Amino acid sequence: MQKHYDIKEIEYTVKFGDNPRNPFLLSLIFTILAIGIGIVFGISTSFSDVGALVAFGLVDLIFIGACLVAYSQYRQVKKWLEDAEECTATVESFNESSIGWTAKITFRYNGKTHKAYSHPFNWSQRTLIGNKVPVLYSPKYDQVMFIKTPEEKE
Repeated sequence: MQKHYDIKEIEYTVKFGDNPRNPFLLSLIFTILAIGIGIVFGISTSFSDVGALVAFGLVDLIFIGACLVAYSQYRQVKKWLEDAEECTATVESFNESSIGWTAKITFRYNGKTHKAYSHPFNWSQRTLIGNKVPVLYSPKYDQVMFIKTPEEKE
């Protein structure tokens, strides 16, 4: 019998990077960015009535957009979990840059070797290179998700 995983147990997805287990965290980041843009725009228009309306309109649009993106990602990951099966994968460094590194994830599923290439990892996750790690693979959506280790769950 296949174990059912909860989205809270997913640390990272190959497609999106960090798991959007809290869709509003991304929204908060974008809101802070939007408020900054609004303030800069407001200063450049001397906070006139029209300038303030436009600035706060931008803040609202960015906030709503960020919420929609985060919620969409959250729903997709929940779909992937419906048929996900646990596999053991090997993680290799594939490409390094100043924003992170791309990993090649290799694992076997149903007797076939599968490879996936990640969204740039955070530098803090470099400890995965060269290790065998548990991943979830959704054959229906062809998506790979990294499971939290016991230390990360705490």
